[in-house]
This record gives sequence, structure tokens and C-alpha cells, in this order.
Amino acid sequence: MPTLEIATYRVGVTRRDSDEISRYLFLEPVAGQTGTGTRGARIHFEPNPDEIGYWAEDLLLVTLPESFFADMYHIVQTESPAFFNWRLDESGDRIVRCGIGTVEEPTGEGLEDRSR
Repeated sequence: MPTLEIATYRVGVTRRDSDEISRYLFLEPVAGQTGTGTRGARIHFEPNPDEIGYWAEDLLLVTLPESFFADMYHIVQTESPAFFNWRLDESGDRIVRCGIGTVEEPTGEGLEDRSR
């Protein structure tokens, strides 16, 4: 599975004309990232997305259920290093799986990351 090491992120919440609230995370890769996703990942969290997303010109465009927002934001906010990973379908353009995680971490750290 391809992996993007997250260097920086942007987070936000917007409201639309329809009174719908949209949350987002924009993930920027570390310098020198190569392969798919070199420009980062744009994740929007919606009530009932039809598909996970796709990649276009080295930018991953992702839509996930809004229930994923708090957990994903917590990981990028509190863990370092953090990574976004994904899997593409056989055609190589649709995302069929994605997630945010870390490498091995010492147990018992609590909310403060002392591994760096």
C-alpha cells in the first residue's frame, strides 16, 4: 500500500447553504515524497459518501463518513510521525481503502507524544 508521511496538515469546518456541515483535513507530505500522492491528500468528511475517492495529478481526493473525522484528526494532532496510506483499484485511479496511522510507538505515552 502506498504511504504518505504527513509533514503538515490543515483542518476546518464549513457550513453550506443547505445547513450541512462539512469537515476536512488537508494532509501535506514531507519534502521529497515520491509516487502517487506527492501533492498530498484532501479528505472531506460527509454524512453518506458514495465512494472513498480517487487520485488525480498526484493529489488524493478522499471523501469519508463524518464519523471518521474525530479519530483521524486526533491521530494527526497528537502523533508524530503519522502516515496516510491507501490502496487503489485495479484500474489504478479509484481509492478502495485508506487510513491514518503511526509506526511502532512506545506504550503508555498518554496524550503527549514523547517519541521525538
